[in-house]
Amino acid sequence: MSLRFRDGFTALLGINNSGKSSLLRIPYEIRSLLQIMANNQNNWGDALIRGNSTIRPYDGTRDVVTLLGQLSFDGRPDLGYSKVLLVEGKTELRALMEFLRFYKKEHQVLMIPLHGTDMINGDVEHELASLLRIDGDVQYLIDSERDSENAPLGKSRQAFVDLCHRLGVSGHVLKRRALENYFTDAAVKLEFGSVAAGLGPYDKKGAAQNWPKANNWRAAVQMSKSDIDGTDLGEFLERL
Repeated sequence: MSLRFRDGFTALLGINNSGKSSLLRIPYEIRSLLQIMANNQNNWGDALIRGNSTIRPYDGTRDVVTLLGQLSFDGRPDLGYSKVLLVEGKTELRALMEFLRFYKKEHQVLMIPLHGTDMINGDVEHELASLLRIDGDVQYLIDSERDSENAPLGKSRQAFVDLCHRLGVSGHVLKRRALENYFTDAAVKLEFGSVAAGLGPYDKKGAAQNWPKANNWRAAVQMSKSDIDGTDLGEFLERL
């Protein structure tokens, strides 16, 4: 059994060899996502309780196709997730989870990080083609890294978008530079103090944004649905 908390943690209920139950509280993000490989078991929960499983951090592999297979992802609503969303990197996961909650989709979307330039390029046709064999809706959401409104995408990002289009993988490139460029100044100040400041649409992080990228989700927690409604990000998440 698992429970999700508002602060971004998940609790897993397990039973040890002596039959006693225990509650494990872990961060709810793909970096801490547990790969549970049930050996010849159809129900991973039963396999976990019986001690017939292997658990390791998600960071141990970047093979997203293998990961989805080990999670038994097949687009079945009874398993919770019906969509796979490929995102920029692991630091986007918790922030995007907050935004997905605005649209009541946090339990429908399984996010997988692309690890930036590791996979956001035109040389991942094999990986993307393999993903399409999975019976589920696969989309992507990546940063534009633009430094102005009319600036073209970098070559690697454009090659990735072109490849996705050719393979029939839909998605969205953010109009603003990156996800943190959607955080409001009010949310940033509320979470990181009065000396912090929100970014303009195409600004890079500077002295007024000295929080670690891994803490982006904390600014997202301070935002409301109205803050992203009407933006390209909000529109994408709403139709996802």
